[in-house]
Amino acid sequence: MDILHLQNFLATLWEVWFVALFLGLMVMIFRPGKRKYYQEQGLIPLRDEAAPPRSRST
Repeated sequence: MDILHLQNFLATLWEVWFVALFLGLMVMIFRPGKRKYYQEQGLIPLRDEAAPPRSRST
């Protein structure tokens, strides 16, 4: 097996791995049981919570 065949094989393997990883992530993210979790996580930046007061130690 020369270097050109090895390069073609690794390129194909990389594409298959990337597609499998992408589909796995989509299944994990869009499964119905996690909808509420991701909605709550998406609202974190919009929360208006007061910061706790800082204590002065002088």
